[in-house]
Amino acid sequence: MTNDSHVTVSTDQAVNWSGTLNGQGMLTKDGAGDLTIENSQVAQTGGVMLNAGNLTVNNSQVTADVVAKEGTRLSLADHSVLTGTVDPTDMLLDNSSAWNVTGDSLLNAFSNDGVVTFVPPAPGAPFVPHTLTVNSLSGQDGTINLNTRLEGSEAPTDRLVIDGGTATGHTRLVVHNQGGLGAETTGNGIQLVSAINGGTTDNNAFEMPDKLTAGSWRYSLWRNPNDAGWYLTSSSTAREGNEWVRSGHPDYSDAAWSFAGLATQAMSYERLIANTGDSRTEEGMWSRVEGGRLHQGQDVGSTPSGDAVGGANYAVIQVGGDIGAVETPTSRWRVGLYGATAHTRGQSARDSGEQAGSVSDQIFSTGAYVHGQYHHGLYVDGQVQVSRHRLNVSLNDSQGRLTTRGTGLNLSTTVGRELHAGGTDITPQAQYRVQSLQMDKEVDTAGTRYEAETATRHEVQVGVKVAHLFADTDKGDKSVRVWMMPSVLQSFGQRGNTQVGVEGRDETMVTFGPGSEGAAAGVDVGIESHISQQGKVNPDVLVGVRGRYQRGLSGSEPDGVGGQVTFKMMF
Repeated sequence: MTNDSHVTVSTDQAVNWSGTLNGQGMLTKDGAGDLTIENSQVAQTGGVMLNAGNLTVNNSQVTADVVAKEGTRLSLADHSVLTGTVDPTDMLLDNSSAWNVTGDSLLNAFSNDGVVTFVPPAPGAPFVPHTLTVNSLSGQDGTINLNTRLEGSEAPTDRLVIDGGTATGHTRLVVHNQGGLGAETTGNGIQLVSAINGGTTDNNAFEMPDKLTAGSWRYSLWRNPNDAGWYLTSSSTAREGNEWVRSGHPDYSDAAWSFAGLATQAMSYERLIANTGDSRTEEGMWSRVEGGRLHQGQDVGSTPSGDAVGGANYAVIQVGGDIGAVETPTSRWRVGLYGATAHTRGQSARDSGEQAGSVSDQIFSTGAYVHGQYHHGLYVDGQVQVSRHRLNVSLNDSQGRLTTRGTGLNLSTTVGRELHAGGTDITPQAQYRVQSLQMDKEVDTAGTRYEAETATRHEVQVGVKVAHLFADTDKGDKSVRVWMMPSVLQSFGQRGNTQVGVEGRDETMVTFGPGSEGAAAGVDVGIESHISQQGKVNPDVLVGVRGRYQRGLSGSEPDGVGGQVTFKMMF
């Protein structure tokens, strides 16, 4: 049936109607009786006028604006869909039905157990937000889909307004980003629900099932107890009892939390590879295998606003040896080379402990060293190491993946002196280290750009190594050496910011500072045994086992535990 004019249904009794009604006309319902449209298709450009009684839509599709008078009610049931605006009436929406809102609408009492969707703009069309104003909302586990441009607090958004009544029950708010690139919100944030003219909302009236990510920012929903409004904020939020609380710290995206600490973490693992001094204390070839775990926190943000936490297991395989030696009247100097590979795999997390992503790093390193031993016990050691990194990051919130590479340089010098007390050697030592790392600029699969300045870091470490040699008097070719070295470390001079944002949009880039200066204390313990002595045929073979524990005391210094097996062969 086509209606381009006017169809009126006037009844004081209950009437059911089924069929198809299309055209540019208007459907009017008069009379106190109920009209039920069931198993039907209705599309009226002129709209539906509800002057009296109740209109129930069962298993039907209605495309029309509904204009009603006070005392009427509109019900959608049994998989019905209404597409259009409503102004004003009571409304019931069951759990199988939906209302597609195409413009500003007004309701008196609204019971929602279904799905309300603010229709988004057509592709290429500008986003024009709309408002749904209700006197009172009874949430029956229904859903409201809103469109928002995820940017700052003044960003345009669809909005629900509670005018003079209350919002009770439970309603899910699902927010769809309309081209927002992310920004830090100020004040309360982007208002999704407002309460006016004495209106109010219950503390549990709304929830947003999933937090939202745009650019370097993550948005969450919170209720302001001062105005009963509900807002999207890019600050971290939490529930304390029945109230919502904001931490005041920016809530960055998983990309920001994961990318901000990459350089600091990479340099920490480079430092493990460069820690070869105890493996090459004697001439000859040497190799070591080390494994363990580091747990690292790093201040992120232009000003500290939380710790990006990283924890990873690591494994190192290293082989090296002397390539030359020079003897002087007072000392002996050795020069050597080594190569190493390391692999790390772990998680990046927010300061709340919530996982942000997973990070792995494949490292290839080569280095050279020079070691001078004076006859009176003083020794000097210098080392240079170049490393190549291949980092892979998988993010939780955007499902993005980043692969980037970097080149690191590690320079160190160590000075110590061996002192002898009976069968015990006491060796105080001090080390200075400087590191730099240049990471490649990359864009992850979700369109987030990672860009890092050259990172630099300085470190001073002092310790005392205490060792005791136990010789086997029955077999002269066997001996055991047990040692322990407590130490303290101070890092300083960190440089190199990291920027994270939307590729091609410089205004979205957020800058994160380098790791902060920090201190750590640790202890290394080890045991070494000569399993054969050098002879005409047999080499001098030494095997060592070492354990390490470090506790970060401040700043970006990591906690760590590790174990190492060393194999040395002297000809």
